Amino acid sequence: MLRFAVRGLLGRKLRTVLTAIAVVLGVAMVSGTYVLTDSISSAFDSIFGETYKNTDAAITGKSAFDQNNEDNTAAAPSFDESLLPEVKQLPDVSAALGGVADQAHLIGKDGKAIVFGGAPNLGFSVDPSQPQFNSLTLVDGDWPGAGEVVIDESTADKKDLKVGDTIGVQARGPAERLRISGLVHFGAVSSIGGATLAGFDLPTAQRLFDKEGKLDQIRMTAKAGVSPQRLVAEVREILPPGTQVRTGTAQATEDSADTTGFISFLQKFLLAFGGVALFVGAFVIANSLGITIAQRTREFATIRTIGASRKQVLGSIILEYLLGRARMQELVFDCEVIDPPTARSYGLLSQVCPTAELQDAAMAMARRLAAYPRTPFVTTKRIQNQRFVQAFELVREPSAQAHVAAFLERAGQKHFERILGTGKGAGYGE
Repeated sequence: MLRFAVRGLLGRKLRTVLTAIAVVLGVAMVSGTYVLTDSISSAFDSIFGETYKNTDAAITGKSAFDQNNEDNTAAAPSFDESLLPEVKQLPDVSAALGGVADQAHLIGKDGKAIVFGGAPNLGFSVDPSQPQFNSLTLVDGDWPGAGEVVIDESTADKKDLKVGDTIGVQARGPAERLRISGLVHFGAVSSIGGATLAGFDLPTAQRLFDKEGKLDQIRMTAKAGVSPQRLVAEVREILPPGTQVRTGTAQATEDSADTTGFISFLQKFLLAFGGVALFVGAFVIANSLGITIAQRTREFATIRTIGASRKQVLGSIILEYLLGRARMQELVFDCEVIDPPTARSYGLLSQVCPTAELQDAAMAMARRLAAYPRTPFVTTKRIQNQRFVQAFELVREPSAQAHVAAFLERAGQKHFERILGTGKGAGYGE
């Protein structure tokens, strides 16, 4: 029964392959969606974790509305930079650093904006004097001064830029030409998914982002023995309206949560395609099984009468058997001698045994067949032979035409000698 099912699978290759492709694509789409979105989420978590790894507390602007709404893309407001000296004077603050950040589009040598697959163009201020707050690693050149910029090494390699070149930068105002003072990595990696990085000293960044006299964030570290929670409570007492303070870990989590809306939308969008593929695969399988059962009801009933179990019949439905027209054409037109193993692989034989054992095997088979009830045995044999007869009928006319053509070309004698096994044309392979 297993061989019967496997032959059926091989007989209808196209339908089997298409059904398998539909199922595989659906499953791959669903699993790939979860892998992709989880990888993106993990990458953002890593980025924000790297940014705040040495930060005990962070001050940011406080929006007048809830920014966790997926449809709201507004950034937190900036606040006056006069708050920074007050923070530094607090007794539990060891160090504090103010900074600004925004979109900064780099302009290549061809005058076009440098964008890689829609990834963001990040710009921010850097202060190398306080390396504990710096998430960038300088790999070539120097940190930026007035009128200078550092860019990520990945962008420089792709656009043939090097230290000392000038590059256009456009943020809130008109584009400005700045000198590339150095190349950087974010943490230990050279690229963060195609995003471009541009770092400036604080005054240059404030001018480019139209935030002169303003800060977007103040990060600070606590003195030895002071917990982040205690530092947050101390800072909260001096905060002006429109600002808020969180621990470094809480701020990293909040920044990472801002990306949840986009990732959630992307996941749902891709899962919809995966669901459609799975539905199509399930529909094809159900339709194929329905057609197979309707066409072969009598055959399956006969197989059940001679002892096949319900599971065996179900297996034969899923992997149905058919010899195939192409293989039958090969047998008819080639007129070659077929050895027993090949005949068995074609389904023409059910068993191959050595010549010395042939008589015993034939008698054993005859006794087993004689034990079957006559009516189901005859019906089963007729059904099985019908497939071979139908296959030969399909190639009867083309076969006749081939024989006539051989005769008209005066090759008929050799052709029939080969078929009958007489004359010079006799023998396999001649």
